[in-house]
Amino acid sequence: VELEKLASRKLRLSAKTTMTIAEKLYTQGLISYPRTETNIFPKEMNLTSLVEAQTGDNQWGAFAGRILGEWNGPHPRAGKKSDQAHPPIHPIKHTSGLQGDEAKVYEFIVRHFLACVSQD
Repeated sequence: VELEKLASRKLRLSAKTTMTIAEKLYTQGLISYPRTETNIFPKEMNLTSLVEAQTGDNQWGAFAGRILGEWNGPHPRAGKKSDQAHPPIHPIKHTSGLQGDEAKVYEFIVRHFLACVSQD
């Protein structure tokens, strides 16, 4: 629900369109399970490798690099919700081969993830 609300506001996509795209990205192995409200990353989750996967991107790679270098690695925000079944929505691997709304939703998820693990 949170992804759908944010995408509706920021990307001007309907909730249905957003979730359809997110599910497609999930089945392609590009993002984690999209139907979760969890915003607490498990302590055992390797966030560094997820950030490293984004460093080669032309648009947000430099920011990912700053998270790893200048800020000494990811520092996830302290969330308040966990369904104990799925981590927060995050990119699984980098891609630059998406087009249109799929590219917008993927970029939104990546940028949101990087913001969530960056220093304040």
